[in-house]
Amino acid sequence: MRSLLFGMMTCTFLYVLAPATAMQCFANDTALKAGVAVREITPQEPMGMAGYYSERLSTGTLDPLLAKTMVFRQGETTAVLTVMDLITVPPLVTTVVREQLHKNLNIPPENVIITATHSHTGPMLDRLTRQRPEEPDALQKYSLYVADQIIKAATDAYQNATPVTLAAGATSETRLSFNRRFFMKSGGPVRFNPGVKNPDILKAAGPIDPEVDMLLVRNAGNNAPLTSLTVFAIHADTTGGMQFSGDYSYYVSNVLRKKYGDAFVSVFGIGTCGDINHIDTSGETAIRKAPEIGTMLGETVAAKLDELKKCEKPSLRVVRKTIQVPMKTFTDEEIAEAEQLRDKVMTEELPFLDRVQIGVINQIAERRNVTGDLLTLEVHAIRLDENTAIVTLPGEVFVDIGLAIKKASPFETTFVMELANDAIPYMPTEKAFREGSYETINSVIAPGGGEMMQNAAIAALKEVHGQ
Repeated sequence: MRSLLFGMMTCTFLYVLAPATAMQCFANDTALKAGVAVREITPQEPMGMAGYYSERLSTGTLDPLLAKTMVFRQGETTAVLTVMDLITVPPLVTTVVREQLHKNLNIPPENVIITATHSHTGPMLDRLTRQRPEEPDALQKYSLYVADQIIKAATDAYQNATPVTLAAGATSETRLSFNRRFFMKSGGPVRFNPGVKNPDILKAAGPIDPEVDMLLVRNAGNNAPLTSLTVFAIHADTTGGMQFSGDYSYYVSNVLRKKYGDAFVSVFGIGTCGDINHIDTSGETAIRKAPEIGTMLGETVAAKLDELKKCEKPSLRVVRKTIQVPMKTFTDEEIAEAEQLRDKVMTEELPFLDRVQIGVINQIAERRNVTGDLLTLEVHAIRLDENTAIVTLPGEVFVDIGLAIKKASPFETTFVMELANDAIPYMPTEKAFREGSYETINSVIAPGGGEMMQNAAIAALKEVHGQ
């Protein structure tokens, strides 16, 4: 295979465990500035595709994978928020980007946040099997290439930041998302994705979050729209196939660029959708794909953006909290067996849930070798004004956790984004762990860890609000 033409950077990568902490920055009473920049991160060579526990080598590009970076600056405070069209965020990317932005621009590492849209038509970044012998360092090279592109985007956004006005709010979209976990008439554990019109379905095991949270950023001088942030909770698994694609957010962007012009940058952050997808199992609506979903969502956003409430007194502030939660435990024998079976995870030689369990045990064993029995989780809250805040969480978070955070938030509009800063799998609720099924198996945390993260996010929101 041809060598990968990815940019390389040298870094030191360390996991550090710390007790629960809070880091914060305050903004002076000066004008808020913002900038946005975009860099393409589509792999330049074929790579294994993410998402389906099978070996899938990419065959081309349907639409480009992008890294979009928003930078907010006010007084001495800077906040950097990047969203990538990838299935997850390799910790290597977060580490390198933070180190370089601190070195080059003196931005505090704790104020740099990197999230993923969870596109299932991007490259596999956290392989569940051993890497192919012919490309032993391809994943690291690609991760470093992505980090370099984000650094360039953040630098551009930082340097081009201009005085802006903000408007924020929410609308409702109930046509697109469905809870994918179900109680069955036959009893037993909850089933995920039991199939359309399955006669054994009793009822959904949880809610959805129909709220579409929106932020519109305009140039303070000429009132021209510059960029927007949209957050909605639905799995980015609506494209399929073997070509790289950013999934439905690509079509959201197309709608908003048609409204505001080609220079407008639509940033899409995925909400807490660990148990939410696009399949209506009742069969009342056909299964929609990315073009229809993204266009419908984009039209919903476009209809409301100009009506959002203006943020009269921007007051940028960032709070980060780190907590430690227990991981699942397995015996030495179970760990040894999982290591022996690692190469079967991406095959069909074993039952699906057995392969999921093997992958999780190996992930836990690898993390435990570095960090011990506890998993460090990082939660951020960014205050934009007294009514608007952004929360970022690691992992694929169950919708109940996101809804609880919004309910307890002291802010009128609270954006809750998942898949931030680390490659952590599912973050279920204690209730979901009792009910079982795929998502609870595919989780490295012990029951209760999701609620601990939820409480940390609520505490961060209250602190950043000034309570």
